[in-house]
Amino acid sequence: MKVEIHEIEERKNHHINELMMSHEQSFREMKEYFNDVTRENLDIIKQLHERLDDIKYQISESETIMAKLKENIEMTKGPMGSLERDAEGLRKIVVLLSNYMMSYRNAKGSLNDLRTRMENIK
Repeated sequence: MKVEIHEIEERKNHHINELMMSHEQSFREMKEYFNDVTRENLDIIKQLHERLDDIKYQISESETIMAKLKENIEMTKGPMGSLERDAEGLRKIVVLLSNYMMSYRNAKGSLNDLRTRMENIK
């Protein structure tokens, strides 16, 4: 009976040892798996942070360029406004000049008519 009890205890102890080793192996595998997942996630987070920094840099560069372009537009609006005013003044002068030329032609025609009448009267 003692021998049987001893054999049963040996089998029990052996079974316990096998279970413990199996558990340790499974635990190690699970730990490695989750460590790999964590490492991959950290790499992805690092890459996303780098992309975010790049995008922020591009945004700041674009804002700087936009500010310069707006400044250039404002600078050209001043001279352009004065040029437009000058052009409008010149258009008015052209209209007045054409009116004066028409008046001159009419006056010249009237003068010729008057000279002709004066000659006829003389």
